[in-house]
Amino acid sequence: MINGITLLNNVNNADWQFKLGQHLQVEVLNANNSEGLISVGGKQLPAKLDVNVKPGDRFWVAVKDINNNEILLAREQISPILAQKIGKENFSLLLSRGLPFIPEIALYLNKFRNFENNSIQSIIKGFESANSDEADNKILLFLKDIIPKLDKNGQNELSKNIMNYFKKSGISYEHKVFNAILNLDSKLASEEVESSLKGQLLNSLNTKEAKNNFLVDLLEQITGQQLWIQTGAKENACFLLHIPVQFDSEIYETIIAGESSRKQGKVDLNHCHLAIQVETLILGKIGVELCIHEKDVMLFVLYDEIEAIKEYINSLFEETKDRFDTLGLSIKYITVKPLSGNKQFQKLIHGDFSNKVDVLG
Repeated sequence: MINGITLLNNVNNADWQFKLGQHLQVEVLNANNSEGLISVGGKQLPAKLDVNVKPGDRFWVAVKDINNNEILLAREQISPILAQKIGKENFSLLLSRGLPFIPEIALYLNKFRNFENNSIQSIIKGFESANSDEADNKILLFLKDIIPKLDKNGQNELSKNIMNYFKKSGISYEHKVFNAILNLDSKLASEEVESSLKGQLLNSLNTKEAKNNFLVDLLEQITGQQLWIQTGAKENACFLLHIPVQFDSEIYETIIAGESSRKQGKVDLNHCHLAIQVETLILGKIGVELCIHEKDVMLFVLYDEIEAIKEYINSLFEETKDRFDTLGLSIKYITVKPLSGNKQFQKLIHGDFSNKVDVLG
């Protein structure tokens, strides 16, 4: 083995999850002949080592192979030219998300989290005001059809409709098409193109010389969500979701940002911090922060006109408490704070997880 590290003992069953192509920084803690101990993302792991490494060495690696018992990390040299092209902030962003150091990927990530001018709502409005052909209008109708609908009779179906929205938008598009091709099932691959929004967008954009800019924006939005729905490569799991919701034919945007400890590589809902921004018909934008530790919940409602909403929030306390009780959670208190100027909240909903949150209390 040259310039490589092999992790032992089926480490992908632990709290840390490795993904092919992921870039990580490694520190060698202990080395004894060909075996030793390394630190990756704050976790100490046993490993087979290249003979050329020694305790104290720090370097970049990429996940090259994963099987049931071992994970191969290959040492990589990051060229100064590539680092300069990507830029310091984008380099850190790609590293934190566990993604390849490719400038185009950083563009998708940044465009998605800077959502003010790139929401599903704004894309649809632009689409409707443009001159689109029949094929493009068919895609628009498909999008509107899969956006979750909220009404008085269907609130209990909302969570199921949200899951259907992500599925139909094409969150797992590449994975499904790859498996279909791997199984030599061209019919299944073709069906996936037709049944998902991303498949329809790619098919339309690949067959036309004149590109509809709103289709391009929509494709970038879906691709950005695919990258942000993953929990990243940091010790804490971090994710960002954009969820459009329809009510009375109007579309409202919901942003959910979450940071948590990891439990078997996934989000630990008993130790997490959630930031949620919702658009409402009457009150406009409202923010909500939830800090969950074990079974205890601290809930913060963020709204600029505090006095206008405080009495209403207090009147809902018992009902809200009962709802959380059914989930096995106990609300300790609800506090109302201003939304404007809340820098931590704004950072979170824009995917800035640079300041680690102590989700373990």
